[in-house]
Amino acid sequence: MVMAHFFKHMNLPFSIAHVNYGLRGKESDLDEQLVQELANALGVECFIHRTNPQELSVSQGISLQMAARTVRYSFFREIQAKYPGRFAKIATAHHANDNLEHFFLYLYRGNLPVAWRGIPAENGDIIRPLLGYTKHEIYEIATEQGWEWREDLSNQKTLYLRNKIRHWIIPQLMTPHANSTSELSKGEYRNRDGFEHQFYELSLQYQRIQAHRLPRLELEWDRWVEQTEHSVWIPETVGGKSWLLETELRNYAQGRLQRWGFSVDQCQKILQGTVSVGGKILGKQFTAHRARKGWMLFKVSSASGKESMGLTPNSVSGKLEVASVSVEEFRVWSLENKIHPSPTTVFVSRDTPVSLLQVGSRVQGDFFLSKSGKKVLLSDVMIDYKIENYLKDRYPVITQGMGEIVAVLGLKLSDVYRVKPQDVHCFRIDFIQN
Repeated sequence: MVMAHFFKHMNLPFSIAHVNYGLRGKESDLDEQLVQELANALGVECFIHRTNPQELSVSQGISLQMAARTVRYSFFREIQAKYPGRFAKIATAHHANDNLEHFFLYLYRGNLPVAWRGIPAENGDIIRPLLGYTKHEIYEIATEQGWEWREDLSNQKTLYLRNKIRHWIIPQLMTPHANSTSELSKGEYRNRDGFEHQFYELSLQYQRIQAHRLPRLELEWDRWVEQTEHSVWIPETVGGKSWLLETELRNYAQGRLQRWGFSVDQCQKILQGTVSVGGKILGKQFTAHRARKGWMLFKVSSASGKESMGLTPNSVSGKLEVASVSVEEFRVWSLENKIHPSPTTVFVSRDTPVSLLQVGSRVQGDFFLSKSGKKVLLSDVMIDYKIENYLKDRYPVITQGMGEIVAVLGLKLSDVYRVKPQDVHCFRIDFIQN
């Protein structure tokens, strides 16, 4: 409310956007009414969005506060997209008290870089003009000017961690005599405001330091980490040495991982390598697989909850095209492609029962048959070839029935079905992925 009055006083062009979550019944509707009345009084456009973030909270497995934030900023972006070029900035009314609460919140979560950084006064096109004002100062301005506002009564409850910090921790730190139930005198408020202003200046200084160091950290990250649309490879060592020994780089890496939905505890496990090879960590946006030389992260589809890139069990889907060709074609192909084994093509002897062939992901008990008739389990072969767990279901397995493997494309061809030196003709099998 105060920020809108400030903008009007400074003759800045702006509109107001308000989200009614409907979580407090009539109180939520009264909030919306007051916002609309303010917009009318100031002569500015007001965008209203009514929604219930609880559904998003349940479907995405995130907190109600995070769901509300997601809905709120999505609404802001929709307005910008609908009116291109009209709204260059998104202004939120965070103040110095919010900044201090942010510090203790992330301190509790173990994310020290974000704690000391505080809430950015400017982050891309998002600005927070009131961040240097305390809540008490804003109250005083509104009272002196006769500006109306409404209190969200849920802020008085201590159900959420932020509210516990607000009512239990901060009052004890601000004054030696204040507690969560006593009223603060004007002098005590002034003392508290001083502390919040000091932290605001400290967070700005930290942001400036980080902004100076950020290009180097980003360059180091991009140098060693391989990232695609659906996956991220984070090596554990480079040149035999850990590249994440530097504290600042580890903090930067932790920040990246947390933005991808990993908790602080999960980040520590990833960065410290305390998970055994073959283990995995389930994050909100990615699944992290512990490999022998680092971590492989695959993005999780928000719709299915499964990993992208077709790397989930039974993910191989396609068909086989079989053609009878001369052995000479096989020899020419081998020389030209210099690929052995190929991930899509294999040549087999004429003794292969091609009418029985099937293709799919590995199945427990699949085996190769040696020329002596001994069974060799595919699981043992993959261990011998040191195939990472997260890749094992990606290999197309061609079987001829009862679990006997003809070939694992990209890995191994059964000795029983290899093209023989005396053969004149053979079968060419191509895997066509769906």
